[in-house]
Amino acid sequence: MKATPAPQDPRRPRAVVELAAGFGPGMLAAKLLADLGHAVYKIESPAGDPLRAQAAARGETTTLFDLMCGSKSSVRIDLAAAQAHAALAPLLAHADVVVADLAGWTTLQRLFGAAGFKARFAHLTCAVCTPFGLGHAWSGWKAGEEGLQALTGIMSTTGHPGQPPTRVSGAIVTHAAAMYAVTSVLADLRGKAAGGQGATLDLAMFDAAISLLTAALPAYFLSGTSPRGLGNRHSMAAPWNTFRCSDGWVVICAGNEPTWQRLVAVLGRPDLATNPDYATQEARVRNVDRLDAEVDVWTRVRSTAEVEAALDAQGVPSGPILPLDEVLRHPQFAARGLIRRDALGAIAGGVFHRNGAPLPVRRGHAALGAGTAPLFLDVLGIRPEVYDDWRMHGLLAEQDEVRHAAAA
Repeated sequence: MKATPAPQDPRRPRAVVELAAGFGPGMLAAKLLADLGHAVYKIESPAGDPLRAQAAARGETTTLFDLMCGSKSSVRIDLAAAQAHAALAPLLAHADVVVADLAGWTTLQRLFGAAGFKARFAHLTCAVCTPFGLGHAWSGWKAGEEGLQALTGIMSTTGHPGQPPTRVSGAIVTHAAAMYAVTSVLADLRGKAAGGQGATLDLAMFDAAISLLTAALPAYFLSGTSPRGLGNRHSMAAPWNTFRCSDGWVVICAGNEPTWQRLVAVLGRPDLATNPDYATQEARVRNVDRLDAEVDVWTRVRSTAEVEAALDAQGVPSGPILPLDEVLRHPQFAARGLIRRDALGAIAGGVFHRNGAPLPVRRGHAALGAGTAPLFLDVLGIRPEVYDDWRMHGLLAEQDEVRHAAAA
């Protein structure tokens, strides 16, 4: 029997089922959907997501799992159990969206069959986040952030000349894939609001990584030469680098002629503007070592605050390079509410603001299994005796300290 889609209002909160374990684009995409106000039910094995065990082994109190999943509801289902499909079916019928990694998507295909799943749950928007996409020879290959940065050429463009390539910090491929997943989900929900069915959205981290080569690809197509690591320099603009100050470092980016002229004025060096070695962007890139040395003479005897103030006053793009502890104390960080704390600890603030205010960040039933009973009994309306039978046979589990009684 096919699930009957609920009336589609593009503004209403949606029910999202997350079938993604460990840190990856699936987990992050579901977190962003929760930040947007959607109800995210994270399906976990009885043992819990691997990130929980990793945090416990390190003795961490504020964990990556907390930051990624604090606004979700943890639902413990043994997906290897014989009756797993019976417990998942009412949840999938209720849901609007599934966000899955490769293992989660494979599990759905195993439990319901590929054709059977699509026929039974045609209303679902399914965002499948994998390393290499679906339906071809590489689909089953596994790779993480660093491997994909290496394989897609990102790492080949990093590092300093003559030194080994380095990875880009911050899991940029994972974040890009997650953002593409969220964008695709919202677009598909909009389409369903107009009367369409749900789609299977194939989000590959490989594709997301290639999309980030916004400087390297044009440079290659222009020259036919693969870009190599330039440190913090730019292949097509100068001066564009990090420079030492008396108390730290600053980055300065003179990406065009007007900015170069303003930088020369700040430096108090009109002679640089008339020097033929620096007359064009191409000439400045060609003579970048000598040009960077001229800028370094000016920055080295000034504090980062002095340098930043002088450059900002003339509209020259720049910024101090701050260590993380200073970032967390920065007034901009506090003003945007990027980490919020309550009696239960820290939770990641949302990046979404509407009408001048951040969207509220909700606490979910994030403790392992804390969302199982509220979901099945209150939201899905499963009969208590059925629920208790599933628990008794190990199909479902609640939070360790919570026990549901059939008599209740």
